[in-house]
Amino acid sequence: MRCWLKAPVFALCLAAQFATAEAAGAECNRPVVSGPEDWYPYSFRDDPSGKPVGAGFDVARRAFRMIGADPVIVDGGPSARLFEGLRNGQIDVVSASFWDNDHTDFAAYSKPYDADEIAAFVSSGKAFTLLSMADLRGRRGVAELGIGYGEAFDRYAETNLMLERVVGGRLLGMVAQGRVDYAVLPRIDGRRKIDEIGLDDRVQALPGIVSVSAVHMMVSRRSPCMAQFDKLNAALDQLQKDRTVLSILETYDSLAPAAGH
Repeated sequence: MRCWLKAPVFALCLAAQFATAEAAGAECNRPVVSGPEDWYPYSFRDDPSGKPVGAGFDVARRAFRMIGADPVIVDGGPSARLFEGLRNGQIDVVSASFWDNDHTDFAAYSKPYDADEIAAFVSSGKAFTLLSMADLRGRRGVAELGIGYGEAFDRYAETNLMLERVVGGRLLGMVAQGRVDYAVLPRIDGRRKIDEIGLDDRVQALPGIVSVSAVHMMVSRRSPCMAQFDKLNAALDQLQKDRTVLSILETYDSLAPAAGH
């Protein structure tokens, strides 16, 4: 079932989708797995079908099948709705997430299965030297609303950076219009968004690294899958050791934009 409709009809459609999947996942035999709307390569929407796809879902399928479960992939909607589903147990697992202390009361974070590089995106012609997070101090920045970028960055940003949180689709446009000095995004995902919205000649990623943040799965504390949490972590460990995770990620390399953006 695909919910294209606007709220509140969207909410009714989504509830029906979850109800069907939730019954299947009552004993973690068929866990309900969702993910962020638009985080390449881990979780995004397949064009033109609109189905949730990505490396995070591929890893989740492999890991859960190793422990005798067959995941049900659902579209969780925007981040606020996604995390509400996780909070109330309608969603068992989010396939990919950076650590966010604000979410630890309702979700357990798996061991990391990958790490993603966080970059600063600036208006072309307005680049500055970026050697560490400290080089962002005194500049106006934006980051996505409702999304953590890893414990180290979030903790530093809270007390040291002028960082506004806005809806994700606005970040790069604000940079291109000169309204802010930089936007913080995962590098590969940011380059892909630049290509998609046609800002190649107006926005660029600085070569320096803001941070490298671990990518985890999140398991709802209300989910029966919490009983399988240690087994899930063991499966993720094995998928890293036998290079399955690396192999999965490599399948998305050909779809990513060139590193020069």
